[in-house]
Amino acid sequence: MKIDFEKYFSNHILSRGQWYYIAGKVSDVTFKRGQITAVVHGTEDYNVTIYIKDNIKYDGGTCNCPYYHSESPCKHMAAVLFYVNEKIKEDIFKTVDLDDIFDEIGFEDIKYYLYNLLMNNDELLEDFFKEFEDYFHEVII
Repeated sequence: MKIDFEKYFSNHILSRGQWYYIAGKVSDVTFKRGQITAVVHGTEDYNVTIYIKDNIKYDGGTCNCPYYHSESPCKHMAAVLFYVNEKIKEDIFKTVDLDDIFDEIGFEDIKYYLYNLLMNNDELLEDFFKEFEDYFHEVII
């Protein structure tokens, strides 16, 4: 899973953005529902906001650099997106507050999802029974 954004940027901007990402110029990245914010260190520090739909679709963004105001989208935005795509591969889900997500989804929907997941994966079901064996009086696996 990654954000598909390359088609919205010129090759020149993608190349420059990738260089900024590789050079470690992206910092202070935060992920909130539908939005990514970051600082990209260039000639100055530029504040970037990226908008995301459905957790994977690039939906534009903003940057306070001069290029963005004349051309958009800019290399700073591309750098942030390269960074985010790498983090998605690594550990983006470690930064997610699952308690908040569980509260929003609701118990019944989570229970339904877990039930279907367990019923379609014998190894996972076995692990589940082992983890919660104190709750079962008699389990046949």
